[in-house]
Amino acid sequence: MKTVAVVSGGFDPLHPGHVKMFAHARKHGHVVIAGVNSDEWLIRKKGKPFMKFEDRHYMVQSNQYVDLAMGFADDDDTAINLLYKVSQAFSDHLITFCNGGDRSDSNTPEYDHFKGDSRFHFSFGVGGDYKYASSSDLLKDWTRFVRMD
Repeated sequence: MKTVAVVSGGFDPLHPGHVKMFAHARKHGHVVIAGVNSDEWLIRKKGKPFMKFEDRHYMVQSNQYVDLAMGFADDDDTAINLLYKVSQAFSDHLITFCNGGDRSDSNTPEYDHFKGDSRFHFSFGVGGDYKYASSSDLLKDWTRFVRMD
């Protein structure tokens, strides 16, 4: 049976660690889908987005390892809606939700939601078991040198 590898994130800004995760997700599926979180999700997470959704979506969709970038309802701060959308669009595929190095079954609400459903699998540490060049670190370093009025 064919498999869809799904990743999700704010990708704000897109950085080498994200690309590494996209590339490694390819090992988990015939198709790689990247769910791009909303601007509202970024506001809840870090106060404001660095880049607009449309720009982040375009950059993720343009990545050579991503077959499809999708927006999704993330008002519950999960990717559950994304996984449902993917399962409907690819009803004849297994779905592997690929998570980066900072995630595990204990801090991934999607794992609890879908455990027991044989169509959904979870892979952790995709792209490495550490956060390489995290968006938060990049932005923190950037704001030290930019005068914020």
